Amino acid sequence: MQLLIDIIKNNDPKNNAIKRVAIDTLYSIGAFCGKEMTHRRDEVLAILDECRADKFQPIRSSAQDAIRLLKDIPSKATKAKP
Repeated sequence: MQLLIDIIKNNDPKNNAIKRVAIDTLYSIGAFCGKEMTHRRDEVLAILDECRADKFQPIRSSAQDAIRLLKDIPSKATKAKP
């Protein structure tokens, strides 16, 4: 997952397609393995939130979709509460 985060953080305009694929991959991981993302959920949401202002529209759209999905996954802090 760290590799995907690093790709998303990279602001090289030549990598816009790769960045979008990384966001879509995080979405897929969240959709199928949501519990596995609990420990990194807040970090990933913060990074995706930055992508909502990206110049490349498909990145903004993918980030919005991933944010909506990941907000439904409980964070580690939320999960620890009784």
